[in-house]
Amino acid sequence: MAILPEVQGKGCGTHILEAAIAYLASIGVKRIWCDVRQSATGFYKSLGFVIGGDVFLKNGLEYLQAEKHVG
Repeated sequence: MAILPEVQGKGCGTHILEAAIAYLASIGVKRIWCDVRQSATGFYKSLGFVIGGDVFLKNGLEYLQAEKHVG
Protein backbone atom coordinates (compact mmCIF):
# COMPACT_ATOMS: atom_id res chain seq x y z
CA MET A 1 0.00 0.00 0.00
CA ALA A 2 1.22 3.49 -0.69
CA ILE A 3 -0.32 6.91 -0.21
CA LEU A 4 0.66 9.86 -2.35
CA PRO A 5 3.12 12.10 -0.49
CA GLU A 6 0.83 15.12 -0.72
CA VAL A 7 -1.92 13.36 1.24
CA GLN A 8 0.24 11.44 3.71
CA GLY A 9 -0.37 12.24 7.35
CA LYS A 10 -4.10 12.88 6.87
CA GLY A 11 -5.29 9.47 8.06
CA CYS A 12 -6.08 7.91 4.67
CA GLY A 13 -3.64 5.03 5.05
CA THR A 14 -4.73 4.40 8.63
CA HIS A 15 -8.40 4.20 7.63
CA ILE A 16 -7.68 1.88 4.71
CA LEU A 17 -5.52 -0.46 6.76
CA GLU A 18 -7.87 -0.48 9.77
CA ALA A 19 -10.81 -1.35 7.49
CA ALA A 20 -8.81 -4.15 5.86
CA ILE A 21 -7.76 -5.53 9.26
CA ALA A 22 -11.34 -5.43 10.56
CA TYR A 23 -12.61 -7.23 7.48
CA LEU A 24 -9.93 -9.90 7.65
CA ALA A 25 -10.64 -10.50 11.34
CA SER A 26 -14.37 -10.77 10.57
CA ILE A 27 -13.77 -13.62 8.13
CA GLY A 28 -11.56 -15.52 10.53
CA VAL A 29 -8.06 -14.50 9.53
CA LYS A 30 -5.80 -14.79 12.56
CA ARG A 31 -2.54 -13.27 11.33
CA ILE A 32 -1.51 -10.97 8.53
CA TRP A 33 1.93 -10.06 7.30
CA CYS A 34 3.29 -7.76 4.66
CA ASP A 35 6.52 -6.33 3.33
CA VAL A 36 6.91 -2.69 4.41
CA ARG A 37 9.33 -0.03 3.35
CA GLN A 38 11.89 0.52 6.07
CA SER A 39 10.97 4.22 6.06
CA ALA A 40 7.33 3.34 6.90
CA THR A 41 7.92 1.02 9.86
CA GLY A 42 6.77 3.67 12.36
CA PHE A 43 3.37 3.83 10.66
CA TYR A 44 2.90 0.06 10.86
CA LYS A 45 4.15 -0.08 14.46
CA SER A 46 1.56 2.56 15.39
CA LEU A 47 -1.13 0.16 14.15
CA GLY A 48 0.17 -2.74 16.23
CA PHE A 49 2.36 -4.49 13.68
CA VAL A 50 5.58 -6.14 14.84
CA ILE A 51 8.51 -5.41 12.53
CA GLY A 52 11.14 -8.07 12.05
CA GLY A 53 13.45 -9.97 9.83
CA ASP A 54 16.40 -8.77 7.85
CA VAL A 55 16.32 -5.77 5.56
CA PHE A 56 15.93 -6.78 1.92
CA LEU A 57 15.79 -4.86 -1.33
CA LYS A 58 12.77 -4.67 -3.59
CA ASN A 59 12.87 -2.34 -6.58
CA GLY A 60 15.90 -0.63 -5.05
CA LEU A 61 14.12 0.19 -1.76
CA GLU A 62 14.80 -1.31 1.68
CA TYR A 63 12.01 -3.44 3.15
CA LEU A 64 11.25 -5.39 6.29
CA GLN A 65 8.44 -7.75 7.19
CA ALA A 66 5.57 -6.66 9.41
CA GLU A 67 3.16 -9.01 11.19
CA LYS A 68 -0.03 -8.53 13.19
CA HIS A 69 -2.28 -11.00 14.98
CA VAL A 70 -5.87 -9.98 14.27
CA GLY A 71 -8.11 -12.81 15.42
